[in-house]
Amino acid sequence: TPEEITIGVASIFIKEWLHDHYLKTIREVFADLHHIHPTIEFRIAAKPFKELRKNQADIELPRESVPEVEIKQPQAIYRRHNLNNELRLEKFIIGSGSQLAFGACRRVVDSPAEFNPLVIYGGSGLGKTHLLQGVCNAVRERDRELEVLYTSFEEFTRSFIKAVEEKRRHHFLNRFQSCDLLVMDDLHAIAQGKREKTQMEFLHVFDKLLNQGKQVIISSDQHPRQITGLHPKLAQRLCGGLVLKLDSPTLETRVKIIQAKAAQRGLQLTEEVAELVAGIFTGCVRELEGAISQLAAISRISHIELNSQAVTEILQPPELTENEVNLAPGMSTVVEAVAESFGMTPEQLIGRSRTARIRTPRAVAMIFAREVTGASYSEIGRYFGGRSHATVLCAIKNARNLARGDSVAAQLIRKLQKQFSIPQQKPLLPPASE
Repeated sequence: TPEEITIGVASIFIKEWLHDHYLKTIREVFADLHHIHPTIEFRIAAKPFKELRKNQADIELPRESVPEVEIKQPQAIYRRHNLNNELRLEKFIIGSGSQLAFGACRRVVDSPAEFNPLVIYGGSGLGKTHLLQGVCNAVRERDRELEVLYTSFEEFTRSFIKAVEEKRRHHFLNRFQSCDLLVMDDLHAIAQGKREKTQMEFLHVFDKLLNQGKQVIISSDQHPRQITGLHPKLAQRLCGGLVLKLDSPTLETRVKIIQAKAAQRGLQLTEEVAELVAGIFTGCVRELEGAISQLAAISRISHIELNSQAVTEILQPPELTENEVNLAPGMSTVVEAVAESFGMTPEQLIGRSRTARIRTPRAVAMIFAREVTGASYSEIGRYFGGRSHATVLCAIKNARNLARGDSVAAQLIRKLQKQFSIPQQKPLLPPASE
């Protein structure tokens, strides 16, 4: 119509490029030639372009007219889709805690939309991103014509806010609704703060993709029903698909991961050393990767043999002071109680992860450690993964504001106060001058 012009394009990349660089020029052409000022819409119509390329391929050109070019791996394509080419399904180390999730991802590649949506949840650093990107890379290799969109819920939120501010919501929706495979990390991020409109926008995108038979894969730190602040409608829709938990790797799986990561770095580790490292780091896969990186660096610098004694000395954490040793049992009791209340593990609270889901429970654990054991902020910081006095104080102060706006956290704090016989009326936060 004169009021709206639809232009067919081959892919979402071309659509976004034309919109961002030539939209104004196209409008000026219509104004000059036809004296109209229509709304321009770019719509993906891959089929006619695919047929055109096929017809062009059938035309036999003179040999001298075809330039010789060097064929390279499509790294630019992977970068444009925010994908790491190294994160592939065949490189994922399967264990008892990840077997179901891996099998579902493999099935999605072979039979899209059979499990729709597929939701994988579990603690930080267990391999969720590896599985999600592995699916994306496998699908793109199988069919280059399919539009794969890999992003995070944090990016979705930022894009939505920007689209509303710039009055480009239609462009925003096209980006997400025109893909064949939508893969999104960190579902819990969309539930932080007052983001009901953003959640409803995603629900709108989600429903449309499912109605079109397009595959949706989502990762999260928690089961959708356990995420505080997630809209019930969205949680219900997500639970209508296949929801699988990714558990921490067993000792046997950790040994396999260590051996694989070491081989990638050219390290020769005996079975005994691999088991030793797996025994020291019992948490997430990222800790294992960090340990191997540290061993590889020291091995290159000092040229030492990585036997059991050397590895123990390299990876052994600094010893606690006598005062901290005496405080540790009390703090461990506090951490275990807080972790259980918030549905986490003690290792998560004292670990290095800085995800939003862990920050508040960790700060609450620090508050109760201060109250129950009387430890200084420096001592608490040492126990909680070697954090500084200032970091502990800042975390405790931030917890006050977070707890005020989170009724669930406030309720858990009251429950813990009762458990540790701390009067309800007593303020658990230090004065600003302390």
